[in-house]
Amino acid sequence: MIEALGFGRALILFPGASSDLGLMAQLLVNKRVGLEVHRDDRDGSFTVNSISESIRRVMVEEEGEEIRKNAWAMRKIFGNVKLQTKYLGPV
Repeated sequence: MIEALGFGRALILFPGASSDLGLMAQLLVNKRVGLEVHRDDRDGSFTVNSISESIRRVMVEEEGEEIRKNAWAMRKIFGNVKLQTKYLGPV
């Protein structure tokens, strides 16, 4: 996720069985930098159609314009190596 935002790319999110992935996906959806793939409420599965629909919504549809714009703005933070190394301090 960090690498994609570093290049200003909108995210298509597949939260897995791990609870932290679901929390991270929800955070990124709320920040409007990505879209979660729709999953079946009964068993959590997803289909080829739900994946392609999510990609289309983010990359082509008008509703994805805000997501693309927000992700592009994130590159100033996540793509800034100088800023990132500043937090590491001397190694």
